[in-house]
Amino acid sequence: MEVGKDALRMQASRLHTNGDDYTAAVERLRERGGRWGDDGLFAEIEAAWVDCRQTVIEAVPGIGGTVNGVGDGMLAVPRNIDAGEDASAMQEPSAWQ
Repeated sequence: MEVGKDALRMQASRLHTNGDDYTAAVERLRERGGRWGDDGLFAEIEAAWVDCRQTVIEAVPGIGGTVNGVGDGMLAVPRNIDAGEDASAMQEPSAWQ
């Protein structure tokens, strides 16, 4: 079985970019605030927006963290393969020395 180590590294990097994008999106949402100050026609829409915004602020960081965790795992695979290959290439000391 062959594992494309470079491909894994590249895809892990892409996952980290996506995870960081989730985090950045939540930060932008936090900065904007929640209320528009409307007490007329859009008051109900504003209330729904505030609820949805809060749900996103609470849920999305977990998604970003999970995506980054998968990327970390993908980066560990090539490191483990390299370590295994290096270990198997080492000469064992002679039992009679």
